[in-house]
This record gives sequence, structure tokens and C-alpha cells, in this order.
Amino acid sequence: MNYTIRNEIVLLSIITGIFIYYRRLDYYQTIPRKNILVSFVVIIWCYLTLQINPWFLLVGLALLNVCGVEHDDVDIAHSNSKIDIRKLFSK
Repeated sequence: MNYTIRNEIVLLSIITGIFIYYRRLDYYQTIPRKNILVSFVVIIWCYLTLQINPWFLLVGLALLNVCGVEHDDVDIAHSNSKIDIRKLFSK
């Protein structure tokens, strides 16, 4: 892989880590805000996914599901979203 692409991957990974660190919305309750260790792990995860193997994306998402915060208040049927997810997958 050439030098420019590797630099872009490193830059994108760092930007993602900074975004996770400073975000204001808590749409990732499993990933704490303003935690340098978490940001560093996200940087490594992004780098592994983009540079080494895209399967690291699924591994990381699986870890988030296993170690994540469980939400009791999630109800797809009564969601405020404008898209009904069930209609997307129904026949």
C-alpha cells in the first residue's frame, strides 16, 4: 500500500477517535465520552478495519453488543423515527 493511502487511513482513524472523544450526543452509551482510553481503542479499531482487514469492523461491533449497555426503553414499534424498520424487511 502506498504511503499516501496509509497516511489517509491514519488521519481518518485519528479524526474518528477525536470525534468519539468530543461528541455531545450520547448515541453510543457503551462508549463513554471524554475518555482517552476509549478514543485510543477506537483509533486502533478504525485503523485495523481500514488498513488490515474489514472484518475487524464486525469484530468491534460484536464486542460492543456483548459489552454494551442494554436499553430497556427501545421499542421499534413505537419509535419516533420516520422510517418503520419492520416495513423495510417485510415481504
